[in-house]
Amino acid sequence: MIARPSDGWPSHRSWFTLAHAMPCVVLGVAVATQWAARFVMDDSLMFVRYADHLLGGEGLAWNRGDDPVYGPTSLAYVWVVAIVRLFADSVAMAVQLSSVLCGAAFVFLVSRLAREAGGANGQVASVVTLTALAFWSDSLSAHFTTGMDTTFAMAFLAGFLLMAGGVESGRSGYAMGTSIGGGLALAVRPELCLFTVLVPAVAAMIGPSSKRRVWGAVGAGTIGIFLAHVLLAWGVLGTPLPLSFYTKSVHGYGAGFASEYGHVALAEFVDFASGYWLLILPIAIGLCFLRERKERSLSVEIGVLAATVLFLFYHLFMTLPIMPYKERFFHPVLPAFAYLAGRAMSGFQIGTFHEDVRSRLPLVTALSVAAILSSPGIASAKAFRKGVQAGAVGAFDLVETYRATSQSDRWFALDRFSELPDDLVISATEIGLPAALNPGKRIVDMAGLNHRSFAVDGFDLDQFFDEGADLVFLPHPHYIRIIRMLRADGRWSRRYRVIEAETTGTEFGVALLEASPHYDRMRRIVDEAIP
Repeated sequence: MIARPSDGWPSHRSWFTLAHAMPCVVLGVAVATQWAARFVMDDSLMFVRYADHLLGGEGLAWNRGDDPVYGPTSLAYVWVVAIVRLFADSVAMAVQLSSVLCGAAFVFLVSRLAREAGGANGQVASVVTLTALAFWSDSLSAHFTTGMDTTFAMAFLAGFLLMAGGVESGRSGYAMGTSIGGGLALAVRPELCLFTVLVPAVAAMIGPSSKRRVWGAVGAGTIGIFLAHVLLAWGVLGTPLPLSFYTKSVHGYGAGFASEYGHVALAEFVDFASGYWLLILPIAIGLCFLRERKERSLSVEIGVLAATVLFLFYHLFMTLPIMPYKERFFHPVLPAFAYLAGRAMSGFQIGTFHEDVRSRLPLVTALSVAAILSSPGIASAKAFRKGVQAGAVGAFDLVETYRATSQSDRWFALDRFSELPDDLVISATEIGLPAALNPGKRIVDMAGLNHRSFAVDGFDLDQFFDEGADLVFLPHPHYIRIIRMLRADGRWSRRYRVIEAETTGTEFGVALLEASPHYDRMRRIVDEAIP
């Protein structure tokens, strides 16, 4: 259902090409400005560790020689990183390139999604969608370069909705693809299951009778793949769900995180909604005239709308948005916004305009895009020029980045400790960069996101001391429960020399195992690093 000139929009391809190109250029420059290791999120570096072990035949093991664990929330994204890792030696470049490539796929897929959803007005729906993305490029571009799975989730949902549209249109082969893709949502991002379950369920219940059986089969196949995924994960990885589910939902992070992030979700949502007003506006208009749109079935649209509302409700009221950088928990729903906006615009009666007005619409569209994107476009260009002049663009050395950025204010002397032999055992709650700089060392994740026992049973002091960490980066201050447990146990003060954060001048202090064979060298590092 891609729009053609005769469908309502005049054949002024040059103006529409320009209108499509301008948002892509603005977004591309914003992404290029952040093409450097310093924009990579700490948590994303964990994907590279898993990918390296996967490529090395270790499976999904966090530490070499350990059993595989369900540490990464997005198992599928690990495979993306692993493929990119084959061509990128730099850890930071590999994970950032992974999210950039997924972001590019998202832009292509969401543009096509909006065009197909827009019907006769597909061209303008695609332009509006791309313009909305570029208008909020300061936020969206960040997710292209964090290395996290955010853009991967967005690309996946855009692809799923395209497949669902194919089923709705009766195209052959799309039902199986939608069912398989929907079933894989658990391996991509679990909350996307809202879409892959609700869309076929709603369509099977209220859609045209001729398609209900097809949608029922799609839903049944999706559920079947869900069950297979859970059973396979349970048997191979030891838990049916990601370890983050246990740390966040079963045990909880505690009062420290609740007080810090308890009110963040609403502020993040307000920023997200205000940033993408260009998509929300046509959705709101379309909802006002929903009953009047009788030209085709609304079952898929209603399913997407229901899933979108539940997705937003879940992240607003049922989760604690830790590390909520640039509304990252809300961004995966963007393809649904684009789809709903496109469906709304499909009902706009462009063809009733006077011919003189219609003939000028492509030009007006291009000029409007230029006006809307003038501010973010100029800001991105200035930032890119400044980054190039400073030599910051393209810098991927993690050690140099650590020394030159605020990362050195977090982990005390991490670059020097990383030079110690690989039999050194490191323990911490913030482990992305320590793991990336120490690929051959054993890293004990005190937070439990990559430690099955700590995740399922909660942090346990006996097991912690059994791990025998030579070097402990003290827990993040928000881990109040873990900090109190350590300080209340006599073994902590007897076995470790603790240097608090007030002394190191960093966010995390350190503790040195006095019985460690590396104690003398670690002590010298501490003495030399503290002024």
